[in-house]
Amino acid sequence: MTADMRLMQLAAIISIVTTLGSAAAAYAGSSLPANVRILLKSETALNDLCRGGPGDDPKTMQACDDRNAVEQRLYAAGWCYGKRGQAGYQMKWHKCTKDSLHQGD
Repeated sequence: MTADMRLMQLAAIISIVTTLGSAAAAYAGSSLPANVRILLKSETALNDLCRGGPGDDPKTMQACDDRNAVEQRLYAAGWCYGKRGQAGYQMKWHKCTKDSLHQGD
């Protein structure tokens, strides 16, 4: 299965996953491009599965791998996670600026 096919499959799953309530509300009605909105929702859901799943479960590891792939696509689309000087709890995905933490920072 290609990465694009897996992303489309994830988007379909996300629309029915109840744990997405807060993420869906955060991005609903926004002016974000549809592809970025799907990537952001996917990253949120996969991050929850990755961080909340048992470490020895292959599904957890797959969620982490898939999350990392989605994050790469967000970075490639010009989105960054966090800004210089922010604590972890303050960091959010945003369109990259000169103050953003870029991939590899």
